[in-house]
Amino acid sequence: MLEIDPKSYRAYDNLGLAYEGLNDLPKAISHYKRALELSANADPPYDWVYGNMSNLLHKAGDYEKAFQLGAEAAHRNPYSARNFFLTGRALAKLERWELAAKWLGQAAALDPKYAEARYQLAMVLRKLGRTSEADAQLAAFREINAGQTKNRR
Repeated sequence: MLEIDPKSYRAYDNLGLAYEGLNDLPKAISHYKRALELSANADPPYDWVYGNMSNLLHKAGDYEKAFQLGAEAAHRNPYSARNFFLTGRALAKLERWELAAKWLGQAAALDPKYAEARYQLAMVLRKLGRTSEADAQLAAFREINAGQTKNRR
């Protein structure tokens, strides 16, 4: 694909995912960075590479950059529960509990069946001492998770 279109930010993003899957993080980061450069002014805005890079940086422990990239992904696509989840998860690691609760709450509102968002939100709400809300989110997580487990083959 890159031979046909060397400015294909989607191709670079997918190469980043492939190298991340192979655990070759330097190559993954290199391809994600190129995709970020190429997609900076994309119309319509392209959010996936921002989310993918945020996820990788989260795994690497760079929560501040993971937060920044997740927030940019959410800015580019405010309808993606994943983008709000990635941002909220990074904020939780930075112990910015109130903000994390808002971002994770938005992820759960955008996709009520997003089990991971519900679980993370429950943990953050516990940190904030909002026990009854945390219990409700944990119950929702368990219900979603049980349904997903039951439907697996």
